[in-house]
Amino acid sequence: MKLTIHSGGLMIPIERIEIKMIVYKNMKSGKGFILVESDGEGRAFFVTPQAQVKSLELRLFSAVEEDSEQRLLAMGLITEEQQERHRATMNARMGLEEKRKRARFQRGFEKMTLKEKAACINKLPSDIRTKLIKAMEAVSL
Repeated sequence: MKLTIHSGGLMIPIERIEIKMIVYKNMKSGKGFILVESDGEGRAFFVTPQAQVKSLELRLFSAVEEDSEQRLLAMGLITEEQQERHRATMNARMGLEEKRKRARFQRGFEKMTLKEKAACINKLPSDIRTKLIKAMEAVSL
């Protein structure tokens, strides 16, 4: 069974999707550091060759490579440990952002009038709306 995603009317096999990484090469050691996030003020968080997440100054780096995880591994710019730590770090960051989004939505929803809440619920797909209504009924019993 092939897993696919739909994008712009195209079906793309999942195995063809490449995860891109940005790797900075340290001027002193020549080793690759995977970018996690830049602060826009001359510093960034990186996954080091020792698979630690650290905030470092961008001036310590020269070349920048952007390529798929597999090619960067094959070229020896990153290690498997770095790759795993980068994935875990990015997943944790996404999880935290998702929690923040949910909290913002919940605060906004709580501020709505009953009429606004009903309009919001009615915009949901019918299967989700049905589940939500059943869950709300179960809580109110």
